[in-house]
Amino acid sequence: MLSFSLSDIVFTVINVIILYFILRKFLFHPVTNMIEKRQAEIDDNLKEAAETKQVAEETLSAYKTQLSQVESEAAELLIKAKEKAKIQSNAILEKAHTDAQKLTIQTEAQLSRERDELYAELQNEVIDLAMRSAKTIVEPESKDKNEDFFASFTKQAGDLT
Repeated sequence: MLSFSLSDIVFTVINVIILYFILRKFLFHPVTNMIEKRQAEIDDNLKEAAETKQVAEETLSAYKTQLSQVESEAAELLIKAKEKAKIQSNAILEKAHTDAQKLTIQTEAQLSRERDELYAELQNEVIDLAMRSAKTIVEPESKDKNEDFFASFTKQAGDLT
C-alpha cells in the first residue's frame, strides 16, 4: 500500500517550490515578457493603422473637396461657354439681319433709280413721238397753236409719270 512519510511530503513540497521558482524564472517570466512585447507590437501596429487610416480619410476628404470644386468650376465654365456661344450666335444673327436690311434698302434704292430712269426715258420717247406726230398733223403756219399744244401735252405726260 501506499505510505506517506513526512519527509516525503516535505521533500515533495520543497521540490514543487523549487520547480515553481525555476519555472517562474526560466519559463513564466520569459513567456510573460514575450507576450508583453508582442502586445506592444500589436498596439503599435494598431496605432500606425489608425494613423494611416486617418491620413487616408483626410486625403480622401481633400480629394473629394477638390473634385467637387473642379466639378463646380467645370459647370461654371460650361455655363459661361454656352452664354458666350449664345451671345455670339445672337450677334451673328443680328449682323445677318442688319446686312439683309441694308441689302434690301440698297436693292429698293437701285430699283427706284432704275424705275425713275425708265420713266424719264419713256417720257422723253413719248414726248419725241408726240412731237413728230404733231408736226405731221399740224401745219407749219400755226406755230403758236403748236407751242400751246406741245406745252399741254408735255404737262400731261409729266403728270402720268
